[in-house]
Amino acid sequence: MGDIIQELQQKLLICQDDAELLSAKFDGVQLAIFRDTKNNVSCDPCGRRYVDVVKEFATTLNYYSPKAYEYVRSIIPLPHPSLIRKWSSVVECNPGFFKESFESLKKEALLSPEKKDCCLIIDGMAIRKQTLWDSKNDKYVGFVDYGHIPTSKPDQYASEALVFVLVGARSNWKCPIGYFLTDKMTGKMQAKLVQEALIMAAEAGLRVYSVTADGTSVNFTMFSELGCKFTTSYESMITKFKHPTQNYFVYAILDPCYMLKLARNALGHLGSIVDCENNIITWKLFSSLNKIQECEGFQLANKFSSRHLQFLKHKMNVQLAAQTLSSSVADAIEFLDKSLKLKEFQNSIGTVKFIRIVDRLFDILNSRNPIAKGFKQPLRPQSRNTWEEILKHIFC
Repeated sequence: MGDIIQELQQKLLICQDDAELLSAKFDGVQLAIFRDTKNNVSCDPCGRRYVDVVKEFATTLNYYSPKAYEYVRSIIPLPHPSLIRKWSSVVECNPGFFKESFESLKKEALLSPEKKDCCLIIDGMAIRKQTLWDSKNDKYVGFVDYGHIPTSKPDQYASEALVFVLVGARSNWKCPIGYFLTDKMTGKMQAKLVQEALIMAAEAGLRVYSVTADGTSVNFTMFSELGCKFTTSYESMITKFKHPTQNYFVYAILDPCYMLKLARNALGHLGSIVDCENNIITWKLFSSLNKIQECEGFQLANKFSSRHLQFLKHKMNVQLAAQTLSSSVADAIEFLDKSLKLKEFQNSIGTVKFIRIVDRLFDILNSRNPIAKGFKQPLRPQSRNTWEEILKHIFC
């Protein structure tokens, strides 16, 4: 490409500025795609060849957005998605931790020191109970499999894949480091896997600051096995544990989005809850609010609707849960009780308080704006007085 630009410049077909612009635009990935397009446009699809830069570009684009990749592929000749899957299949991805992932992360951490700071996320993904024939390894797969760790139920069908992912804390990256096929894994076993993941990350030169998981009972047991202690008292709560090989603490984080949905689902399923002050928190007030808004034909400065009441159809929708347990809904219920004094909204103090506590906690723990103010600002040491005062007030 450089020779072509130089020749055009010598023949006075382009000026110096145009030559510099072409050199800047057609460099790296752009130049590689340009060359491959020139070489492959007249070739049969089976005879096309791609350089490593184009392979990396195609694999990355197809990973983030298959639709975008298909659109780009309709314009320029790029590898078929099945060929990309074939390239990816050379990586060892049997159940267990991936050594290739840790080796790659180790190289990246050496090149960019900010990439060594990360957080560990674990989550369970439901899978269908079935067996499939793995022709590559000449065996059936689909059973409980912990990788190199022996299991007491090797012939039992797996119903869940427990996935481990590392996410950058100071840079934008994420990398799956392993998975395990399981059927109701115990919290004690999960704790051992977390410790092994932390050890392998430390050996790769990474520093894991936290472990994030859903608020399921098995995850509570896992954190307890690691050394955490969850109580109703702020002062006695322990949310960190010692790293198994390094001299620092790792913090336990329960996913705020999952906990928000859990609070909504618990109230909707049980119907009513009694708080520590013997106030009744009832789901009936949400039904009454929706009924009166539909009858009057307008919203009381909130987004609550019948769709929020029928949450069983949208259990995974975080937005609906956030709009249900929001301060605007609490204000509407309080207005109908205190100002309009409607009979069906009497004794709403417990429900209003519960909604505001959950809404405030979610705002504190789900902050995304680095310049936000008040309780919506990020959890930093400088703002500790703000958020710690709120937490102490809630737990006391």
